[in-house]
Amino acid sequence: MQRQGGGSIVSIGSVLGLKAALAFPVHPYAVAKAGVAMLTKTIAVHYAKDGIRCNG
Repeated sequence: MQRQGGGSIVSIGSVLGLKAALAFPVHPYAVAKAGVAMLTKTIAVHYAKDGIRCNG
């Protein structure tokens, strides 16, 4: 994507990656989705200068 001058990355997340839930045993799923959400934000910030968008 850097060589071609840009592109788009789309990740699939869940509200459980952003908010706490009382339902047990959701925590492994929530941790995984929180990781996807933060990775998406980090990629978006890091590669914005190269014209690469990352949305979730």
